[in-house]
Amino acid sequence: MNRFTLRGKTKVNAQWLMYCMVYNIEKIATQGQQCRSRRALTCRGHGLSSKE
Repeated sequence: MNRFTLRGKTKVNAQWLMYCMVYNIEKIATQGQQCRSRRALTCRGHGLSSKE
């Protein structure tokens, strides 16, 4: 993200929080894909089971 598209501190803060949320969701999704691709019974350190 190079710049904010909104004006005002409240709106910029909300936009930043949404950006962070999307970033973290992408990290979680990537971790889930890595666990499934390894076909491990449990994902190390995360307690995610492949049986779900």
